[in-house]
Amino acid sequence: FLNREELGVFEFQRRFLKSLETIMSRSTHVSVKELLLSSVEQLISIYGFGDGGGGAGSPARKNHTGTLRSGWRSILVVLGTAGLDGDRTISDQGYGILDGQVRQCLLAAGADDGGGGRPDSLLTEHFVDLVNTLLLFVSGPHDDLSTKALESLVKLSDILAGGMVPLAASTRRKVPAVSLSPAKGGGGGVGGALQSPDLMQSDVLMLWWPLLLGLSQTLGDPRNEVRVKGLTTLLGIINKHFFPSAAGAGLNGPDGGGDGDDNGDAPSPQRGDLQTLQLIFRGILVPALEFEEMDGNSTSGCAPELLPPKFVHLATVPPSPEDGNASSTRRRQEWIGTTFEHLVDGCVALCIKSLGAFGSDPLVEECLAMLNSCLLSDSGHLAVRGLRRLLQFVTKDLNPEDVTDDTWATVCHMLFRVLSVRGLPPSSPPETEGATDEQREEMMRDHAESMDEFVREQRFFSNRRYIGCNAAMVIGSLLTNESIVNSMGVHWYIF
Repeated sequence: FLNREELGVFEFQRRFLKSLETIMSRSTHVSVKELLLSSVEQLISIYGFGDGGGGAGSPARKNHTGTLRSGWRSILVVLGTAGLDGDRTISDQGYGILDGQVRQCLLAAGADDGGGGRPDSLLTEHFVDLVNTLLLFVSGPHDDLSTKALESLVKLSDILAGGMVPLAASTRRKVPAVSLSPAKGGGGGVGGALQSPDLMQSDVLMLWWPLLLGLSQTLGDPRNEVRVKGLTTLLGIINKHFFPSAAGAGLNGPDGGGDGDDNGDAPSPQRGDLQTLQLIFRGILVPALEFEEMDGNSTSGCAPELLPPKFVHLATVPPSPEDGNASSTRRRQEWIGTTFEHLVDGCVALCIKSLGAFGSDPLVEECLAMLNSCLLSDSGHLAVRGLRRLLQFVTKDLNPEDVTDDTWATVCHMLFRVLSVRGLPPSSPPETEGATDEQREEMMRDHAESMDEFVREQRFFSNRRYIGCNAAMVIGSLLTNESIVNSMGVHWYIF
C-alpha cells in the first residue's frame, strides 16, 4: 500500500498504520517498542524524505522516496508516544528518528534549486504534526530531551517566520473564529469566544497557533525547569517574530525571555501587527494563569506572607516568624512562587515594547485585563500577587505620561470591585404569613443548607481574606504618591 500513490480523499496509509499507534501506546515490553521504532525508522528510510544525514541511499529506495503521505501522522504519533515513555532507551531512540526529520526540514528549507521550489519534507504537509510531536517530547519525563525539543521548536519557528513553510492543501479549511472584543461579564477575554475573520483567515496564523499554544501548555508542567524554559522560549518567539523589525531590539534578552540574539536583519513575518498581539495575549498568555487555580493548595490555608508590610493585628494574634518562613518557603516551590512573576514580567515587557513599536496602548488594557483575572480568581495568593503587581505596573512600569484617563478608570474600578464584601446569608429563615408547617420546615432546611454552603466556601477560600488589606495598601500607596495623583486627576482621586 505504501508503494501506491495515495488518493486525495481517502487516507488509507493512515488507516493501515493506525495499528502501530495502538501497539506503541499499549505495549508494556521494551523489546516490542524497540522493534516497532526500528520498523518505523525503516519505513521512513524507504518511503519518507530521508533522515537528514545526506546519505545517497540505494536506487530501490530512491524510487519510493516521498510516497509516504497521510501515514506520517501515525508515524509521528508513534514517535511522540516514545517521548512520553519512562524508559530512557525508548525515548532516545524515538528522538533520534524525529531529530533526523527535523534536520531534513532545515536542509529542505535552506535549499534553493533556482526557482523550481524546495524539496519535499515534513514542512510541506505535516508541519503542525511535527510541532505536536516535539511538544510531546517537551512534556516527557526526560529533561534533556525536553530542552532539545524546545531548541528544535525555535528553529522551526524561524523557518515559519521566513515564509519557508507552505500551507498544506489539507489545512485549507475553515477554522474556529476568534474575537478581539472583550468577553461579556469582564475578565479581559479569558476563556471567551475568539472571533476575527481577518486574523483567522490568515493561512500563516493557522500554522503559528499550534506552536504558540503548545508552548503555553508547558507552563503547566510539574517541573519548574521545564516551565521556565517553555516560557522563555514562548516569549522569545513572540518578541522575535511578532513585532515590526524596527522594534526587534530591546526585549530578546534575559529580561524579555529571549536568547539574546535579535537577528535584526531578519525580515519580520506577516504577523507583525498589534491586533495579532492582542489575540496572543487573550488566547495564549492570559489563559496560562489557570495553572495556578489548578493547584490544589492555591485556595486555602494560612499564608501570613500575604499580609502587607507593617500590618497591625488589632483583634488577632500575629503569626510566629517560624510559621511565616515555613509558609513562604513552601509557596516559593509552587507555581505561584516559581512561574507567576516570570509570566507577568514577560507580558509587561511585551506591553512596554508595543508602546514604542506601535505608538498605541491596547496592550496596556490587555495587561490590566490579565491582572483583573488575577484579582477575580478563587486563589487568594493569585489575587494578592495581582494586586501588588498592579501597583508596580501603574507606578513603575508605565510612564505617568502614558497612563490615560481610560486606564485610570479601569484601575479604579478594579480596586473598587476588589473591596466589595460578600454579604452574609440571613440569620433566620424568612417569615411567611399563612405558611403551613411543612412549608416552614422546608424553608428551615433551605436556610440550613445555605448556611452550611456559606461556611464550606469560607473554609475552602480562606486565603481570600488577605485581599482586602492588600487592596487598602495599594489604594493608600496610589493616593500618597504625588506624581500618581497628578496623573489620575481630581475625578479619579475622589473616586
